[in-house]
Amino acid sequence: MWLLNIKDVVQKQKLTLEEFNSEDQGHKQDEVSFEDCQNEGQFPNKAGIEKVSNVCKKASEENFQYIWIDTCCINKNSSSELQEALNSMYRCRWMTRGWTLQELISPAYMDFYDMDWSFIAKREILAETIAEYTGIHITILRHERALSEFSIAQRMSWAANRHTTRVEDRAYSLFGIFDVHMSLLYGEGSNAFIRLQEELIKKSTDHSILAWDRDIELKDAQNGRTWQ
Repeated sequence: MWLLNIKDVVQKQKLTLEEFNSEDQGHKQDEVSFEDCQNEGQFPNKAGIEKVSNVCKKASEENFQYIWIDTCCINKNSSSELQEALNSMYRCRWMTRGWTLQELISPAYMDFYDMDWSFIAKREILAETIAEYTGIHITILRHERALSEFSIAQRMSWAANRHTTRVEDRAYSLFGIFDVHMSLLYGEGSNAFIRLQEELIKKSTDHSILAWDRDIELKDAQNGRTWQ
């Protein structure tokens, strides 16, 4: 797994945010990539510089030396590295993306900031609101229970209304949620989800995979009980 050293990022980023904002915005939608971080010299003029800079600033304030950002730390040109990254990490709009389900659940600690990088609250404080909006059980958000304590159907329901750019990622983004290891075959389309279901049936005796329903999960969560 690759990590970004905050000191290296600060030294590499010679453009200040003020200079960046006054520069040509032709690449405004671009993220800073793995290749950008590998190249010597300053980062290219991309909108993602601002995000990287602010993440470094916040991490430095918390005395962290390293940070992880998916676009910067995953070499997508290496199929083996991409596979490892997807299998090892728990993977507004952020709340509805497929990959962010893992990102929301996995970290032991999580802080939320607004678009101006002002602190909002810790995940534990917002857990009730997040649970209501996403359908994820509040005890998972507070790390009071393990994922394995929830049925396949319940975990599937958390991803039901999420979206991914590529069809295959609807399945691939759930590897960490189900502790599943599968090969990545971009181009297989909806067959990826079929393969995921087959893999779950092989490794589990939990037949709720055949009958999951998001409305049932939400109703049970409101009544303070879970089903398995």
